Amino acid sequence: MSANGTDTKHGLRAPALFALAIGLLALAGLWFGRYIPRGTLTHPGPGFFPFWLSSILLILSGLIAIDIFHRKTAWEIAGGRASAVRIALVMAVLYGYVLGLDIVGYEIATVALMFGLMLIFGVRLAGAAAMAVATTIILAGLFGYLLRVPLPMKLLTFD
Repeated sequence: MSANGTDTKHGLRAPALFALAIGLLALAGLWFGRYIPRGTLTHPGPGFFPFWLSSILLILSGLIAIDIFHRKTAWEIAGGRASAVRIALVMAVLYGYVLGLDIVGYEIATVALMFGLMLIFGVRLAGAAAMAVATTIILAGLFGYLLRVPLPMKLLTFD
């Protein structure tokens, strides 16, 4: 038994299954996307992002698997109660962003997303507000003006 009352042998089962599931998902992404043209970094094809995202997932699942062998319990792997609460808050903020994007527009939803994420990760109130607004304006300019990617804008326009 470990200090937090969980059996060490069984406490590693969930993270190991998680790493295995993510690794299998990444391998499936690589397998099914093998015939989709990837293009290049400057001219990405339809298979560019699936390939790189699957590759990153595979690497990260491998890192989780390695981490499992260096830790004693699943609770230590997860980082304890504070990490579990932080993960739940991040998921709630992301869910709110997805729901609010079409309703309030890119600008307000992204400022709220960035502000919420920064507060969750301990950035001070004034700094979080300034960085959220600056990040939103920079990303809107990058996607809307330079890349000409249509965003659901309500306030800013780049016509």
